[in-house]
Amino acid sequence: MLCVWSRHRVLGKRFSLWIAQDDFQQNEEGKREVSSFEITASFKDLSSRERGRMATCLTPSRDPNSALLRLVASLDSANRLDVSWFGGDSMPPTAERWARDIVQHTYLHPLRDAAKDLRPGHETKLVRLLNALAPDSTRRRSEIETVAKGANELLDNRRMLDKTHLCPMRVTVCQLHDEPNAFDRDWSALCAHARRERSELVLLPEMPFGRWFAVMRPFDERRWRASVVIAVPRVTPASSRERWLVGGRAAAIVSGAFCVSSNRGGISAAGDPFGGQGWIIDPDGDVLAVTSDAEPFATRDLELARAQEAKTTYPRYVR
Repeated sequence: MLCVWSRHRVLGKRFSLWIAQDDFQQNEEGKREVSSFEITASFKDLSSRERGRMATCLTPSRDPNSALLRLVASLDSANRLDVSWFGGDSMPPTAERWARDIVQHTYLHPLRDAAKDLRPGHETKLVRLLNALAPDSTRRRSEIETVAKGANELLDNRRMLDKTHLCPMRVTVCQLHDEPNAFDRDWSALCAHARRERSELVLLPEMPFGRWFAVMRPFDERRWRASVVIAVPRVTPASSRERWLVGGRAAAIVSGAFCVSSNRGGISAAGDPFGGQGWIIDPDGDVLAVTSDAEPFATRDLELARAQEAKTTYPRYVR
């Protein structure tokens, strides 16, 4: 018999992993939604020896050769954990340890950090499951290792294809005046520039008719590290112009991605000057292009494969 259980005391055997508060169902924000859960295991076609070992868990009402075992975990109002075992038809809380020990099992705790849980090492989920299902020097183990080797080769080939298929992207940044008449003039000129340059991406300043994407979801470090282009639409004053350029260069260096930004230009309704100065920065922090009053649009081809390569170099590989 094989039973795969979630995180608990592993059927009475003492291990380093136990039921914890974060094992209870949580929503996307990490808030607990339930205060109890249960796991039920049913067994059938038991041998006479197995029936003797699981005597207190037998369920003759279902089948003479069957048994039932249930774990119930709950949290009280003070977040104290209580774990109870039940077995058999009447489900009394008296499932003896020797009845539980008969179950062959593999412990798999909740997969909440795939990068950590599946990285190479003797404590990973895959190794535990593999050792339980296919011990060393068995035909099944050899078959699994053959399949795994083939899968790794396919992944390596896919990584090479991904790098090959990251074609250059032609990107335009700009600075647009805020005053209505000047904005209309700049907008027409920007459209003509984008057509002439055959831009594939035109980044606009932060616009009043659209939500700023940066506040639409919590910060996700994985997305940041995986990005090849970081877009920074702005409405920033002239007094902060140099600070924003420094920030864009720092973002590119830390993430190993291209960093592009567009900003408003001209004078605000309150009479304050906008900073202008859109920019395109490569993954090493070098400035490839900067807009100005004289040249309000800038277009460059971004070699996106460079960003992937940059992520393998210092400081991006540091975790």
